[in-house]
Amino acid sequence: PMQSEFGQWRGSGKVTRSSRTNDGVRNESWSISLEFVSRTPGYGRIEIAGTMGVYGGTIAWTPQGTRLLLPTMRKFLYSETSPTAFKAVLPVDLSPLWLEKIVFRNEFDPDEMKRAGFECLKQTARELTEVCRSEQARVERRYGSDGRIHIAANSQRSDGEAGTLELELSEVRSKVQERDALWALEPPLGFKVIGRPKSSL
Repeated sequence: PMQSEFGQWRGSGKVTRSSRTNDGVRNESWSISLEFVSRTPGYGRIEIAGTMGVYGGTIAWTPQGTRLLLPTMRKFLYSETSPTAFKAVLPVDLSPLWLEKIVFRNEFDPDEMKRAGFECLKQTARELTEVCRSEQARVERRYGSDGRIHIAANSQRSDGEAGTLELELSEVRSKVQERDALWALEPPLGFKVIGRPKSSL
């Protein structure tokens, strides 16, 4: 069995989204910062902040599924841990499990990527880069000589919505201790709940 790894990262990035409306195309862009902790295989938690550090939401996943807490919308969502798990907050296809493999610098599972419609190609020049493409999406990871992790993703959906994500992460040493509570996330009172949990997380 694979040895479990635990780590924490901090980063910032930019998200863009364009969608078709009755008046034409609507373009949106916003900056994010995040704290990310993960344990392999299959556990992660992201705390997201927007402009001026305003709390933007929490995402937690386990092998049983993904949960998203969106305070500004007063919504709580259950979803499968798949390339569309972040769809409510990010307009790109990026599986939580792919993100986990990126930060721990682990190999993508070729069969899993193929099932998702992606083909991957590595480029090793001064910095290790891997680009995975499907008909409608692209995910790139690059490891800088300074230790930073660069992630870029873009998607073009059949409904006309398109989006991009640019993210830069750095590993941090903190006093966050690994515990089961990190992966637990429950809907607050009064929030609209969408979906159902697969089982107890």
